[in-house]
Amino acid sequence: MKIEKKVSFHYFFNILEFVYAKSLANNDVSELLNKIKFVLYHFLIDSEKGRIALDKELVFYKYYTELENLRRQSNVFVNFNVLGQTGNYTITPLLFEPLVDNAMKHTKHDGNGRVDIKVVATNFPVLKFHCKNNYAPNSSCFTSFKSGLKIFEQRLELYYKDNYTLKIIQDDGLYEVALSIKTA
Repeated sequence: MKIEKKVSFHYFFNILEFVYAKSLANNDVSELLNKIKFVLYHFLIDSEKGRIALDKELVFYKYYTELENLRRQSNVFVNFNVLGQTGNYTITPLLFEPLVDNAMKHTKHDGNGRVDIKVVATNFPVLKFHCKNNYAPNSSCFTSFKSGLKIFEQRLELYYKDNYTLKIIQDDGLYEVALSIKTA
């Protein structure tokens, strides 16, 4: 007889709340814990929803890149730019996560790493997402990304059918992804 273990996410969030309350005397630690809690909640709870407010999704990516910088102890410069009014948009949760994750993972980690993320929400319901990062030209890091990219494209097709365009450019030490989706 097989016994399944269930993890109570509520338990972990309660512990994070407790540690957060204890850390309030130290603003840096309490802010960090709050971001960790937000990212964890987004991964575990919000990602189960069919759609999510773009505003909330973008906060996730902002915190995610900040936490990745701390975790890797690298000074990757992240330029996160949002143009337009995002309030009316909803998207599939964690849609851009593979792109952001790979940009953070595969950028240079020699002090010259740079990730540019731009979201353009100026022509509702069309949403444009652009992510660009530099990398060492002799890097072999893109082999693992290709299978992840295939899964990403399958998700796009599943959720957005023919309502998207995806363009990928890998050239001269830069990797760029430009995505345009019709969200409604």
